[in-house]
Amino acid sequence: MSEGDGRILILLLDTSRGMWDQLHDSEDSKQPHGAQALSKADFFQQILLFLNTYLILQEGNKAAVFAVDGSGSHLLHLTPSLASTQAKSKQHSTQSVAEQVLQQLLQSMADNNGNPGHDSLPCWSAALSRALCLIHKQQGTSASSRTEGSKPRILCINGSPDLPAQYIATMNAIFSAQRHGVVIETCMVGTSDSAFLQQAAHITEGLYLRPRRTGALLQYLLVSISEFSFIEYIPV
Repeated sequence: MSEGDGRILILLLDTSRGMWDQLHDSEDSKQPHGAQALSKADFFQQILLFLNTYLILQEGNKAAVFAVDGSGSHLLHLTPSLASTQAKSKQHSTQSVAEQVLQQLLQSMADNNGNPGHDSLPCWSAALSRALCLIHKQQGTSASSRTEGSKPRILCINGSPDLPAQYIATMNAIFSAQRHGVVIETCMVGTSDSAFLQQAAHITEGLYLRPRRTGALLQYLLVSISEFSFIEYIPV
C-alpha cells in the first residue's frame, strides 16, 4: 500500500488551564455508577494510545498533533511524510510517536506556563486555520476527487467553553473546511459544551461527542469517532 492510500488526521488538544480544571472537576464529581474519572496522566495516556492505534491501522496514515491554548497552537508531532523538509522529517526518527508527543507537550506547557495566554480560553480559530493550511499543502485545495472515506479529518479534544470574540474567525475556518472536504469532529471533556465546534461538526458532517464516562475516553474515541471505528478494519 502506498503512502497516498492513507488518511490524514490533525489532532488538536486543548491544553489551556480550563481543560485541566475540567479534568480536576471530573475527578471530584460523581461519575456514573462503576465509572472512573479521568486524571491528567490518564488523559495523556489515552490520547497517545488512540494516536498510535490510528497510525498502525493503515500503513499510509498520517497525523499531526497540536497543543491549543490562548496563546495559539504549538506543534507536538508531525508524521514524516507531512513534514515540509527532509531534515524536519528526521528530527525525531529515533523516538516513538508517544514519546515525541509527550516530550513536546510537556515542553510546550513549561514554555507557556508564565504566558498570560496559557490561562485564557483556547484559540480554536487559529488552530483550525493552521490545520487546514497543513492539509491543503499536503493534498491541494480541490475536494472533488476525494471519496467520503478518504476525507482528511480534524479532531478537536476540548474542555473549554467558547470565546465569543472568536466567532467570526472560527466560522470562517469551518466554512473553509466544508468547501475543501475536510471533516471536523470534536470530543468534549467535562461539563462544558462548545456551540462553535457543534456547528463545525454539523456543517462538515462530522461528529460532536461528550462522553458521559470520562475515564473511558479511549473507548469513545475508538468506537464513536466515525472515521476510525475498528468496524472498518474487520476482515470479511
